[in-house]
Amino acid sequence: MISQQMLLRILKKVSQQKNIIFRPLVRYAIQNQDQKSFQKNLNRDQLFQQNIQIDESRTNESEINKLNQGQDSKPSQGYKISRESKSTDQLIQEILNANQQYQVTLLRDLYLQSPLTMRENIKDTVKKSYSKEISTVLRQQASYYLKKHNKSQLFLLFKVVNMYGDYLFKNLHQQCVKFDAFVREEILQNAEPLNYITLSNIYSYFTQNFSDEQFLETSKIINTYIMSNQDKYPDSAITTHYLRHKDTFHLSQNDVKLNFNENLSDTTILLIKFTSCKQYKISEDLWNHIKKQQFDIQTLNLLFSNNLKIGEINLNQSLKNIQEKQIYSLSNKADIIYTYSSLTTLFKHLIHFFEKEQRIQLVKNIGLQSTSKKRFPFVTNCIETQSIFLPLGYTPYQEECFKTLLEITKQYIQILEKSSFKSNLTLLKTSLFYQISKIQMDINAEIVQYAFENIRTYYKNIKGMPIINSFCTLCNFYQRDQYKQSTVELIQEIRPKIIENLYNLRYQNDIFIISYSAYLFLIKLDQMEIAQQLIDMLDQIVCENKFISFNTICSILFLEQIEQQIPQAKKIINNLKDKKKQTEFIHIKQALIHSSPSNKLVHQLILDWFIKNVSKLEMQEITFCLHFLNKKKLGHLIRKKQDVTQELKQKFLNSKQVTNHMMTEYRRNFLMDDQLVQLLEQQIISQIDKKQVKIEQAIDSFYNITRLRPANKQFVEKINSLPQSLYQNLNFSDYIKLINSYIHQEVNKDAIQIVLNNLLKKIKNGKFDLKQEPFQQKKILFICLKQIQFQYPQLNLEDGIIVSFLEEMQTKSKEERYIGTQNLIEIDELENEDESHSSTEFSPYEKIIQESLQNLNITFQCEQLIEYFKTDFYLPQQKIIIEFNGDLHFFNGEITPPTKQKIKYLEHLNYKVIELSVIKQKQLFSLENMTQHLKEIINK
Repeated sequence: MISQQMLLRILKKVSQQKNIIFRPLVRYAIQNQDQKSFQKNLNRDQLFQQNIQIDESRTNESEINKLNQGQDSKPSQGYKISRESKSTDQLIQEILNANQQYQVTLLRDLYLQSPLTMRENIKDTVKKSYSKEISTVLRQQASYYLKKHNKSQLFLLFKVVNMYGDYLFKNLHQQCVKFDAFVREEILQNAEPLNYITLSNIYSYFTQNFSDEQFLETSKIINTYIMSNQDKYPDSAITTHYLRHKDTFHLSQNDVKLNFNENLSDTTILLIKFTSCKQYKISEDLWNHIKKQQFDIQTLNLLFSNNLKIGEINLNQSLKNIQEKQIYSLSNKADIIYTYSSLTTLFKHLIHFFEKEQRIQLVKNIGLQSTSKKRFPFVTNCIETQSIFLPLGYTPYQEECFKTLLEITKQYIQILEKSSFKSNLTLLKTSLFYQISKIQMDINAEIVQYAFENIRTYYKNIKGMPIINSFCTLCNFYQRDQYKQSTVELIQEIRPKIIENLYNLRYQNDIFIISYSAYLFLIKLDQMEIAQQLIDMLDQIVCENKFISFNTICSILFLEQIEQQIPQAKKIINNLKDKKKQTEFIHIKQALIHSSPSNKLVHQLILDWFIKNVSKLEMQEITFCLHFLNKKKLGHLIRKKQDVTQELKQKFLNSKQVTNHMMTEYRRNFLMDDQLVQLLEQQIISQIDKKQVKIEQAIDSFYNITRLRPANKQFVEKINSLPQSLYQNLNFSDYIKLINSYIHQEVNKDAIQIVLNNLLKKIKNGKFDLKQEPFQQKKILFICLKQIQFQYPQLNLEDGIIVSFLEEMQTKSKEERYIGTQNLIEIDELENEDESHSSTEFSPYEKIIQESLQNLNITFQCEQLIEYFKTDFYLPQQKIIIEFNGDLHFFNGEITPPTKQKIKYLEHLNYKVIELSVIKQKQLFSLENMTQHLKEIINK
């Protein structure tokens, strides 16, 4: 056991490490701390609050300059406040009561040395309750520092203002103007040292919050100096300045001159930043420098986590280089934790990456282009028999990579075992061994024994929260014949400790862990007896109400999946659903992600929670819920609640920034109306007028709008008025969306010709490689070009690239017989209960049409391909197409543009198209009326 004091020391040490994920150590510390003083009153947030070290540690100018340049400065002992307070309010009160000369630094430390999960809470508390007091402190301190010409403290003060919220700048306008005069004077006098990089950061705050021309003028002077003296600064500082000011001062990639003076990992981070901002020239220069170096584990993790340049890495050679170096720092616990975390993450990346490659290859081998069941409903059985969605074997090269990484892991563990530095890190090791157990190849027996011994050690020596990863590791090894018996023996050996640890959770954590463990032991490990014991334990805990879990919904989720095998689970579910325990969004999120069609009660509880809490949710949370409710085919139940739909629309209207993802999910769930579309149009128009719009966002909005109705004239004019220079950074999918939107909008041919010319230019220049672009995007381009041939016959599509592309895609469509099943309406993978169905599933209204045609003894085909469109019912003898238009095809009572385009094209091919819809012809949808109606039309 460790004491409270030692726990806080561990948390302090871990929170100061920039480059590690400290959650494993936190969990380890919490589960092993002395229970006496913690058990009742201390929750995790309070624990973190106690860890905040508020002291005056960086008050001299050199220390502040180091901080502003992104360098670490060692904290020194100075002014401290009492650590007895446990709430954010008490901490802020102590800061306000502290010596004035320390208040700004204390505010900084309160924010920076708090965990990320607490920072928003601190900011909200300051804004809601202490805005006036904090503003007064900042104003007084700014005036004092201006009087003393203390640059360092002024820099710090403005950084603190930016941390807590831009709204505080409004109360400091006068001080900011005086600061600007002070800075100009120093610039004119060429005062040294003058930290231009920090000034660049400060003036970015000023220009964002004030419209004064003088701030912009000073910022121009600072920019000129920095860009003319780039060799004086680290690449990270130049990168920050460039990305912040490139739009303001129209900086180009050619203006940046990197010195490559950062370490490999930091240079890789710069590569990620420039790539994400589509600064490809600089990215290429960085990559040419990086690939000449010998990669370390951190660099590989960064590249994999951002899916960047992976295809250009000789992975096996990089791993062998790491193995040969044998550089493992064992000087302190943080280094060991970091190495374990890095190895775990790299295993995770490789497993995901290699298995994805294997699935893609297997799909190609059976003649398909995608692994999506939704995209290929007719090959579902083939997919299942070919095990496309199961872990697959690896190529010899991939196996070699894993073997090398396993050797690195074994090497590291052996060195640690022999070292004098002894520490119990079973929790971290368990996470690592869990990833290793997922590898679908023979694993060195020594590594497996390490894993088993780690689990055995954990359960022998530690009482506390069990590690689900250890159970999952056992599940994975149990699936291997050579380790099945060893796994069973280990389970029987540690079984008493498993039960004991799980039983202790009724007071310490939550019953979700117990429920999930019961599910794993029953379904994955065939340990019915242990699962029954856990269910008995749960029954007792729930009946006595002796648990503090708020995550009851996820507990019910796993209990629902085992209630057939253990009927007692049903009793627990009935008791749990009546418990008035608080449910948080994080629990709903987990339940939405992991639920299956059998979780009917869980889905109902999710719906009830969403309906009850919709007014309290943030738009990001609402968007997430809508996405998964639609995916689980529950969206139609939300639409039946008028008060909920009105609340959702009001949330959308009140949103300061409407994202494309928000609009997409609202549209998919039929929550969009003309008022919301107009809001989006006005928002984009306003942003274009202010020159604040991102062209990708404008195109996404255009695309979403034109899938519902034609955009208004002013909106289209604004889109067309965007300068051509902005189009340089568009990716392939952006061009496809823009062409698609123009077709739906029925714009003049000149607009489409310009976009096509830009796209062809990029293909010819090698910026886009049609062979490498996703097949789904190429399929949409093919559909668009065929639509252009019909709708704009005067456009010239005789370019060799277009001709060869159309021929290639036409050939593939005949081979796969599937390209036509995706029309323009289904481009973004809509999933709606009424509209998405496979070839063997029909809505009740479609069944009426089908039965009517059968009554008339007419030969028909369902979901027949006509060119590249899927038709609902095709009558080959009469050359008639019957299209059932559900809710998806209407907006404000009118047919959507994509549906109109489809009908026009089919009629252009000399087919007679009969459109049927419940919205406009509800009286027809009885078997008798439909039969009579179709008979009259067909006879004509």
